Amino acid sequence: MCSIVYTLLIDSGNTYTKLITLQGDEVLERLRISGNVREAVVQIQTESHPQKSFTRAEWQLLYSSVASPQKELETFLRERADYVLILGSDTPVPLKEIRYNRSTLGVDRLAVAVAAFNRSHPAERNALVIDIGTAITYDFITYTGIFMGGTISPGPQIRLRALHEFTGRLPMVDLTPNPDPAMRTPHSTPQAIAQGVGIGIIFEVQQYINNTLIDKPKTDIYLTGGWAPYFADQLKNVTFALPELQMEGLKSILAYNHQ
Repeated sequence: MCSIVYTLLIDSGNTYTKLITLQGDEVLERLRISGNVREAVVQIQTESHPQKSFTRAEWQLLYSSVASPQKELETFLRERADYVLILGSDTPVPLKEIRYNRSTLGVDRLAVAVAAFNRSHPAERNALVIDIGTAITYDFITYTGIFMGGTISPGPQIRLRALHEFTGRLPMVDLTPNPDPAMRTPHSTPQAIAQGVGIGIIFEVQQYINNTLIDKPKTDIYLTGGWAPYFADQLKNVTFALPELQMEGLKSILAYNHQ
C-alpha cells in the first residue's frame, strides 16, 4: 500500500491560478498559470516523481477557487489523488468561530486568516490580514481563534481601470515603480493617475493599520497578496509581508481535514 508522498495545492484566483507542489514540507515546484489547469496538474505530477511516473495513491490535493469549480474539473482532480479536498463554505477549518456569513466568505480570505492565526496564536496576539490583490481585503482574527471579518475595497487594477473606463479621456496606466506620498503635484495626467491610485491605497491601508493598533495594540499586521511586495516598503507597522500566506493557510486546512 502506498502512503501519501506529495501534496498539490491549487489556488484559482481572479487573475491567474497558482500551483504549489510539496514533498513533506519541502516545496518542489511553484507554478503560476493563466491557462489549462488539467494540463498543468498532469505535468506537475509526472515531473515530480523521480521515475517521471504517476501513482494516484501517492498524492493528496486541495483545490481552492474564488468561483465554484466546474464539475468536470472536480471529477478530473478526484481522479488524480488519493485524497482531494475542494475548499468550500462548509469545509471545516482550524478556527474556533467564524462570525461572518460563510456562504459569502471567499475561501481566499479564510485561508489567509487560518495561516495568520497559526502564526500569531502561540504568542497570544491578534492578527489583521491585509490582502492586496484584485480587491483589498481586511480581516481581523482574535488570538483565541475567532474570525471577526472585515472590509473589502477595490484593488490597484480595478481603480486604474475604473478611471479609464468610466471617463472619456483618462488613459489606462500602470502604477509607478515607487509611489511617493510626498509628491503632491504630478505634472502629467498619467503620472497623476498612477500617483493618485498608489498613494490613495497607501493612505487607506495605513489608516486601517493605525486604527486597528489603537483599538487592539496586541495585533500582528500581515500584508499579503500579489501586490504585497509593491506596497510593503511604503507602509509602517507591518509585522509580516508574506505574499504566499494563502498557500500556507491552504496547507493547514488540508492537514486539518486529512489527519
